[in-house]
Amino acid sequence: MNKSLLVAMALFGLFALSSCTRGLVYEKYLEIEGNSWEYESPVTFEVSIEELNKEYDLYVNLRHSNDYPYSNIWLMLFSLPPNGQPTQQRLELKLAKPDGAWIGNGMGSTITHEIRVRTGMRFTEVGTYTYTIQHDMRMNQVPAVSHVGIRMEESAR
Repeated sequence: MNKSLLVAMALFGLFALSSCTRGLVYEKYLEIEGNSWEYESPVTFEVSIEELNKEYDLYVNLRHSNDYPYSNIWLMLFSLPPNGQPTQQRLELKLAKPDGAWIGNGMGSTITHEIRVRTGMRFTEVGTYTYTIQHDMRMNQVPAVSHVGIRMEESAR
């Protein structure tokens, strides 16, 4: 391969990598023990917000196997600002199309969903915001869920 082609490919790769993480504030997945999410085992994330003059988008991330028996999942999203009142929001995340095909990205038998649940959020104070996610299905254990996470990024608007 000639040298200029290698340089062009390297620059393109660096650009692609930087554009994927541009504006990323926080991203973390937590493993669900035994791939069975207990109702009494919510997951909690602490997000540090340092800039108030920006808008942010919040994503809920979920990984499950092909054995997940439902086309959706119901969740409770609890938010606690540094010095404010807690809020809660019930969410239905669509995971499959009407024909049963998964909406998320698959690698092997694992399906990953990254679903935006809030857009254009503005924060009123700098500090640590706590987000807790609890499944709100009609059973105590939700099978085949391996990871739950969140991602916060600057809004593209």
